[in-house]
Amino acid sequence: MLTMSSLKSDQSKLSPSSVIDLSIFANTEQEPPEECTDFKLCIALQRLLCALRYYTSLNICTNNDHQNIFLNFTNEVYKHPLLVQDFYHFQKQHNQQIYQI
Repeated sequence: MLTMSSLKSDQSKLSPSSVIDLSIFANTEQEPPEECTDFKLCIALQRLLCALRYYTSLNICTNNDHQNIFLNFTNEVYKHPLLVQDFYHFQKQHNQQIYQI
C-alpha cells in the first residue's frame, strides 16, 4: 500500500523542481459541499489540480520510473471513486467558472 511516506520516497526520485506537495491527499475523507460557489476553496478542485501538477511534473512518455510512480499514485492515493467524484463535482459545480480557474 502506498502511504504518504512512500509518496515522498517516490518523489525523491524526481528533480527538486518537480516535487509537488501531495499533503492534500493525506485526508481523502473530506468531501466538497453540495453547493460549492468558491472554486478557490473547493477541496475537489484542489485535489484535481494537485494531481494534474503532479502528472505534469513527471516524464510519463519516456520514463518508466515516472510511469510507475504515477500509476502507484492513481492506484493507491487518488483512486477511483474519489477521482471520479471530484471530476463529477468539478463538472457539476464549476463548469461555468472554467475560464476563471
